[in-house]
Amino acid sequence: MPVVRRKKKGLANKVLAFDLDGTILRKDNTLHPETEKMLMEAKRFGSTNVIATGRGLLKVIPLINNGVLKYIDYLVCSNGALTFDLEKNETTILGSIGMDAFEAMLQKAKEEELIFSVDTDAFNGTIIFSNDGSELPSWLENETMDLAILNRFTEEQVRVALEEENASITQVAIRSPRNKAEKNTKEMQKILGDKYQVVLTNSVYTDVNKKGISKFQGLLYLCQQLNLKIEDVIAFGDSGNDTEMLTKCGIGIAMGNATKDAKQAADFVIGDHEDDAIGEAINYLIWNGVPVEVE
Repeated sequence: MPVVRRKKKGLANKVLAFDLDGTILRKDNTLHPETEKMLMEAKRFGSTNVIATGRGLLKVIPLINNGVLKYIDYLVCSNGALTFDLEKNETTILGSIGMDAFEAMLQKAKEEELIFSVDTDAFNGTIIFSNDGSELPSWLENETMDLAILNRFTEEQVRVALEEENASITQVAIRSPRNKAEKNTKEMQKILGDKYQVVLTNSVYTDVNKKGISKFQGLLYLCQQLNLKIEDVIAFGDSGNDTEMLTKCGIGIAMGNATKDAKQAADFVIGDHEDDAIGEAINYLIWNGVPVEVE
């Protein structure tokens, strides 16, 4: 357990960065009431609150619009490929990928009846491949996670949308059965890994982004814009696409339900995302101070 040598009370000039799925969101795509309360308190005590997620922008904005996510200042979406300033309504694209990644991931999804998604700054499209004509593939069971916001299209509709928008693709992803996701990710790493970044997230998604793109890099960009240091960021996460920010930000906090690599990357491990663990952590930071030197 890290030994705190010195503390600084309050959250002024601090950034609280939260992953969505498996971290700040519960399985039903809501926040624990205590988490929402403490997000408000954190802002009152001077924090900048950021969502750092693998979701594309158009799968996060509905959570803002319907009031699920409150007291948030910035979004880092598509694993850091895009940032969004909620006050200014401004989008910045930090990295895009080519149609070769789109085609390779789409082909994999077709072959194995997977769920395919593509994100730009102005479009999100999901294609669900199911040979038996079901609404959702049978292997999906009850794991809805971010499928609660589902912008479903046909392959033709997605291609037309990308052509019409002349869009910069920020991310493509496939969702696999949990027992096949790691294998599928390794296969796509062999195909695309020399040119793109291919990571397994939430134990079921294979995400493809521009090389060098990550949530950490997105947060680093935000800090530069805000004249803050990356050491001022307290990051919360649970999965493989969170490990860099958990390691390199000022403080990394993993959830109790986090993957092994995320827990190993973090400075602290707290409770499960279904509980009020994040609310308790924020409350502690407000009233007991932020550790600034640990060993």
